Amino acid sequence: MLRLTNSLMMHGRNNRKKLMAVRIIRHALEITNLLTDLNPIHVIVDADVNSAPHEDAVGIGCASVVIRLWISHHSDV
Repeated sequence: MLRLTNSLMMHGRNNRKKLMAVRIIRHALEITNLLTDLNPIHVIVDADVNSAPHEDAVGIGCASVVIRLWISHHSDV
């Protein structure tokens, strides 16, 4: 939740207005609770799990010689 709050404060005229960002998130969580009758934190966690990449690339090496290794984050593998 902290990263979401900080990302709302990033650009434009809403820069450095943390209370406004917290209020926006609180209202969004209340709307989520009213529409779905679920815990809004649980909805956000489920959305994050579903949006996570299933594999990632890691570069191992030094200078101009780099070997790319693919790492799977999928729970079924």
